[in-house]
Amino acid sequence: MSRSLFVIPEKDGQALFHPPLSEYPRLVTENMASANGVKIGGESLDNLKREAHGEILRIAGEYTRSLGLEADVAYDSNAPIIASGHQPSMFHPGVAIKTMALTQAATQCGATPLFITVDHDDIDASSVNLPTIRDGRLVKTGHTLFPSARGRVMEKAGVEGWDVTRARLNSAAQLMESPRLAAPRSAMEEFIRRLDNHPPDSAPNYVELAIHLRRAWERPVNGGYLEIPVSAICRTRTFLHFADSIMEDIEKFAGVYNRRLELYRKEHGLRYPANPFPNLGKLDDSWESPFWTLSGDGRERLYVTPGGRIVTQNGSTDIPVGDIAGGGVAIRPRAITLSLYMRLMACDLFIHGVGGAKYDQVTDGIIREYYGVTPPVYGVVSATLHPEIEAEDPSTRIEGIKTRLREIEQRPEHEPELASNPLKREKEALVEAMGKPDADRKTLGVRIKELNRQMAGLLKPLADALNAELVSLGEIAREWDVKSFRDYPFFIHKPERVATCHSGHCHSEPFEGLRVNSA
Repeated sequence: MSRSLFVIPEKDGQALFHPPLSEYPRLVTENMASANGVKIGGESLDNLKREAHGEILRIAGEYTRSLGLEADVAYDSNAPIIASGHQPSMFHPGVAIKTMALTQAATQCGATPLFITVDHDDIDASSVNLPTIRDGRLVKTGHTLFPSARGRVMEKAGVEGWDVTRARLNSAAQLMESPRLAAPRSAMEEFIRRLDNHPPDSAPNYVELAIHLRRAWERPVNGGYLEIPVSAICRTRTFLHFADSIMEDIEKFAGVYNRRLELYRKEHGLRYPANPFPNLGKLDDSWESPFWTLSGDGRERLYVTPGGRIVTQNGSTDIPVGDIAGGGVAIRPRAITLSLYMRLMACDLFIHGVGGAKYDQVTDGIIREYYGVTPPVYGVVSATLHPEIEAEDPSTRIEGIKTRLREIEQRPEHEPELASNPLKREKEALVEAMGKPDADRKTLGVRIKELNRQMAGLLKPLADALNAELVSLGEIAREWDVKSFRDYPFFIHKPERVATCHSGHCHSEPFEGLRVNSA
């Protein structure tokens, strides 16, 4: 799939589905057959895939039920799995739509829907942005929701009690008390009421609380699906075998990994060496692995020595590579490595957002070159949704005024105020004279420039009025930027609006067929 197809939808209510959801049944069937004859770490990929499905379905079922969430999906280790995932953050509707596409696609394909919570990343935000009114103007304001979680790996982050989090949500809603913000405030109040009906009192950490918040918000429009965190996946035998096979062959794997990243940067004109991810480096004679290990509340890089030992830079870990398969160290995959495992072993079709879809072209290259397999196709789903706030988009008016100001400077004679002005008539005569073969264009050009300056001086009151209007429209434009900000958290939107986002500019189709539940 071409990277050029993966463009975030521009317009409010527009969604991207590529390929169309109607093609998913065919793609799942093709992906299920793609592992024939391939081995990973000496074991058949077909067998590993069957085992991985069974492990993940069992763990995901137990985990979902432990959260007290709906697990009313018919899952069977022989049925296909369609998966998606994201960090447990208060993400925007463009991410939230992936769970809705996930359940719809699973229904179409007779598959089990599975959502992966990427819980081993660092928390980089404890606040959300909200639209508010200040001094009569629409502005964007940050509001802290999870102060205790910041600066830790997500799976290690505790959380304040539910009563404290609820109070923070209430105070966020109060920031939108202006009548102009009635719609986003109403959406948030409905969200809080649903949480009150199913309070996440027992959520022991940030990750589980974030899952509860997501599921409460989407409950009116989305059916059940299974939840599993990456930290749980990393304890399965198949994942540990997968990691061990890479560690045992780290020099070759790192070579392919780096080569594919460099090719991707070259093909797309990316100059920054960490875009989309940095290459795997070396520490003395040891190769950096594509995995992390947990250390305290954070994580560290893992290296493989020439002697086949796994070490960290500070020496806190030093074990034989073979201990990976036995769970001798807590490892977590980097983005590309997680995608490799999910697409090759753990599911039959993965649904990415736009960012993941772009970097997974690197993953495609690794699958082809290192594993010798045709890469399983993945889906791409995203959307853009603006909060329901009255605001004017003044861009057309602004561009019109800027065009007119340029005309006043360069072609002032076109203004009606100068229709009978002698300066206009003189310029027209000079312009006609410049077209003659023997014209002194330099002298004529100097005079025309002077005439433009004189006429522009006569039009200064008009230009001043237009510039004043531009200043006024600048205030309106700043409000429009606040209104059209794409990354507001999902809970200031009603889930029904996300569920009815329409197809946009890419290979896509209307997003239909979602069930509506009682709140």
